[in-house]
Amino acid sequence: MTNWSAYNKSLKNRGKLTIWLSGDVKSSWLYKSSQKSEGEIIYSDVCIEFCLTIKHLYGLAYRQTEGFIEDIFKLSGIDLPVPSYSQLQKRSKTVDINIRVRKGRKKPINLVIDNTGLKVYGEGEWKVRKHGWNKHRTWKKLHMGSDGCDLEIISVVLTGNEVDDAEAGKEIVEESEELMTLKSVAGDGAYDKKKFRRWIPTGVEQLIPPQKTAVLSKNQDPDLAERDKAIRRIEDA
Repeated sequence: MTNWSAYNKSLKNRGKLTIWLSGDVKSSWLYKSSQKSEGEIIYSDVCIEFCLTIKHLYGLAYRQTEGFIEDIFKLSGIDLPVPSYSQLQKRSKTVDINIRVRKGRKKPINLVIDNTGLKVYGEGEWKVRKHGWNKHRTWKKLHMGSDGCDLEIISVVLTGNEVDDAEAGKEIVEESEELMTLKSVAGDGAYDKKKFRRWIPTGVEQLIPPQKTAVLSKNQDPDLAERDKAIRRIEDA
């Protein structure tokens, strides 16, 4: 490790708290179906599931969960009411929710990494079409590492669109390695870069397709040994 500044920044970023709610979740936060005779229902099952998921993820009590989500919404500028601790406790007994919580370290896993764009920031389509654009549009990218067997999400990194997949993938691998043993790491051609491959622990299989123009490394670079093997297999096929 030579770039300690970037390394320390990546470690601090792991402690940052980012909660993103899709438009579907926001629009379905409140209960809209017909009311039942036993009492008025204010919050939807989606809302209760979100709150209980936060409760389990952070190991909070019901009162702490209520306060935690209220503060997160306030800091994020999200204008939604939050169920009280008593409402959460009562609804948790009747709402059919399957929240999987890891009970311990798994056996070695096959880590699968990918990313997706979340939301475009900048000038709207109508304004650009009518008056042209003045600012470049940009978006957030959500990078995820999941267990290839049961699809459980192991690690998540949220970045701007200026961060390439391989750079964010390094953080995914490092964080996942701290939580469990890795058997293999899989990703598409965007992760076929030396700076990413060298981050994968020795002995962990690399399931990353080399790019079409890939050639064998010079002097048998140890960081690209797995890539060289894949290139030879393709040439022999």
